[in-house]
Amino acid sequence: MMKKENSILVYLADLAHDYFKVNQYTPTGIGYLAAYSKDKLGNKVEFRLFKSINKLFDEYEKEKPDVVGFSNYTWNVALSKFAGEWIKEKDPSLPIIMGGPNIRTYRKGIEEFLMHNKYVDTYCMFAGEISVYKILKFLLDQPKKKRTSEVLKKHTFDGCYSISKNQLVGNSNYEKPSDLDEVPSPFLTGLM
Repeated sequence: MMKKENSILVYLADLAHDYFKVNQYTPTGIGYLAAYSKDKLGNKVEFRLFKSINKLFDEYEKEKPDVVGFSNYTWNVALSKFAGEWIKEKDPSLPIIMGGPNIRTYRKGIEEFLMHNKYVDTYCMFAGEISVYKILKFLLDQPKKKRTSEVLKKHTFDGCYSISKNQLVGNSNYEKPSDLDEVPSPFLTGLM
């Protein structure tokens, strides 16, 4: 499928090891992120959700996304790092975002995490629905050639952090939906 200039393809990954077949749970968290942004951006954004690192790599080889996002939990941090570094090595300019609770929440801890995980361009703190939507909207508003990791890292989003020019930039002023009904069900919308 040919991507349009005014649309983006987003891969969101909540990875688990493929050899633990019983651990292939539904990626509900990234499903809600996708459902919220899809509701706001409509056909301008297409999402593909992944639990399997092998399926993520296979799909990446078939069709390169415009943005990749990873969840960050204690049980998948090493797997996400492996996948993120693999993708960043293949395409250093591809924007990679991450979110999840497996990060210290004070500035020095966030800075250390991002300095040790250089494949992550922007980290979304706490509730990520609005942050991810704002990141995707920002990238959509850029000309295609400017939808890069460097452009993303230079822009500040409330509730997000990046390393730009070897300095931590960002804040924890995240927004969350004021009403649960603002976030569509990823199950009822067909994303899952």
